[in-house]
Amino acid sequence: AEPRPELTTDLDAVLDRAQAWQADYAQPSIAAVTASSTAGVTVDPELGKARFDALRTALERQRVGLSKARANAHDSLDSAANILLVVCLAIGAGLLVLLVAIGIWMGRIITIPLERLGSEVRIVADGQFGRQVTGRGPRELVELGTDIDGMRRQIVAELTTVQALNRRLDAQTGELQRSNSDLEQFANVASHD
Repeated sequence: AEPRPELTTDLDAVLDRAQAWQADYAQPSIAAVTASSTAGVTVDPELGKARFDALRTALERQRVGLSKARANAHDSLDSAANILLVVCLAIGAGLLVLLVAIGIWMGRIITIPLERLGSEVRIVADGQFGRQVTGRGPRELVELGTDIDGMRRQIVAELTTVQALNRRLDAQTGELQRSNSDLEQFANVASHD
């Protein structure tokens, strides 16, 4: 991140005031104490106080600037967090709407046609063999309906064949019974004669 010019200006002022205090008061004071024999080194305490007051003022200005920058950054962070929350809620709502839409779509495209096909199959299974079974909806359900109807037609054809054979068998059974009856009468007549 780029440094903020107002904060770097305050820092530069603090550094300048610190260097001025150090050059005008601190170093001469240190030199006077360490070289007590050196005459001619004089330290003006008023100058040191003035330089340190200037440093203190610059530090206070920097502290106020940093506090404002911190408060602004905190506000920006809160704003960004609120925007992120709104975006996340919007994405969540969008996903919820998408899931509901997918559920409705699956109901219309898959579940409802599958239930209709199951209903038609149950009607045929209950004995209405002449009812045609048709699949609607996706291609797979249409093909499944066609396959089920093919099985229904085959069962109906075999049932029709079995019923025809049963009728023929019943007719032959009736003829055999008449023939047996005739034979019994013939046997009775023959045995009496």
